[in-house]
Amino acid sequence: MTIRRAAIAALAGFLLALTGVRLPAQALARRAATIQALRIYPNFYNGQPVVVRAALERGDARVTLVDGDDRLPAFAKQGVGASGVQEIRGEVWDIGRMAQDDSRFLGYDMRAVMREVLLSPEFWDQSAYFARYSWPVEYVVRALKDVGWTGYSVNDALTPMSNMGQILYEPPDVSGWDAGQTWFSTSAMLARMNFASSLAGNQKFNLATAVKKANASATPEALLAYFVDALVTAPMDPSVTVELSNYLHANGAWTGSDAQLQAKSPGVVHLIAGSPEYQFV
Repeated sequence: MTIRRAAIAALAGFLLALTGVRLPAQALARRAATIQALRIYPNFYNGQPVVVRAALERGDARVTLVDGDDRLPAFAKQGVGASGVQEIRGEVWDIGRMAQDDSRFLGYDMRAVMREVLLSPEFWDQSAYFARYSWPVEYVVRALKDVGWTGYSVNDALTPMSNMGQILYEPPDVSGWDAGQTWFSTSAMLARMNFASSLAGNQKFNLATAVKKANASATPEALLAYFVDALVTAPMDPSVTVELSNYLHANGAWTGSDAQLQAKSPGVVHLIAGSPEYQFV
């Protein structure tokens, strides 16, 4: 069995940078991990030595760590030797937490790393889109970016985020949050919907102005198309789109007046941002 030193980094997914340095069998104590565990708990494993048993697949310019159906794009500093199942030993790197002049980057061509990541099939695989439940902090930040934040204090999002099940930097234990479907309960989903309503209401004037600037105020269909494009979600069932359209057509004829835009724009934004489809990233 070949044992190699590796650096597993979290950046647009994970990278595995192989140095090709052999380690003695009695190296520093390491945590046994899987690719899936590294993806779910990057904060917990960051900076820790780990050992992962997986297969290595070699390509023209990179390698891939494979464990069943789970794959991890990899960057090799040197040749990786034999393919096949083996123990990959190394240290987890969370690139987002490291300074650009970190000494651990010495000897690595990070430009090549980024090029391989951004051009890799895994990065562009459509099946990776909207395949993961958003964390509360992801949901809040995404909503602020999509809906707007002018005149809205970010501190006002802390209590709603706590109601969604996450207090920043205060995980329930050292392993972090369980994530996935565990983020969702009746009260947690209601907290997300209430946050979407509060934020949309706070931004109603800006939303109405944006619709007018985009020339999307003439019809309910134009307004809906504008916001469906602005708040990207997982594919919506046609019945959901119909209900959104029914909301815009309700309560009288469409005039496109300022008052109507200021009422309907935050309303439909609330419905989209509070929808099940918007909870995926």
